[in-house]
Amino acid sequence: MSPKYEITGIAHPTIPGVYRIRALRSFGLVKSGSLGGYVSSYNNLSHKGICWAHDDVVVDKQACVVNNAQAWGDAHITDNALVCDDSIVRDYVVVNGFAIVEGSSIVRDHVTLTGSSIVTYRAVLSGNVTVNNGLVMGSALVEETLN
Repeated sequence: MSPKYEITGIAHPTIPGVYRIRALRSFGLVKSGSLGGYVSSYNNLSHKGICWAHDDVVVDKQACVVNNAQAWGDAHITDNALVCDDSIVRDYVVVNGFAIVEGSSIVRDHVTLTGSSIVTYRAVLSGNVTVNNGLVMGSALVEETLN
């Protein structure tokens, strides 16, 4: 299988050691030549499946985005975090520590997942929520409600 992206020389404006990616072929919603987010190494984003870091997403350190997972906006996936399956992470989400987003789950807005948190089985988290060493699963909908 040929590589689906390359790491360019375009450095992130504030996070040292991460560089923008460019698609080398079309797949999923991504067209060949499109710029994506930022990674620190080829280990951060799989060449298999249709996973992608869009927009200004940062995936660094030992974090991974794999399978068909999609990361959008200004999300930051770092440390040893994993985003996989058909999951979506978007907006200003931070996934760090050993946190995992899997099982077609959606994490959006200003959510922070830290420690050994797991979001799985189509769970949805949104708003200004922090999960530290927690498990969110099933048809769970966790959101901040503003009145």
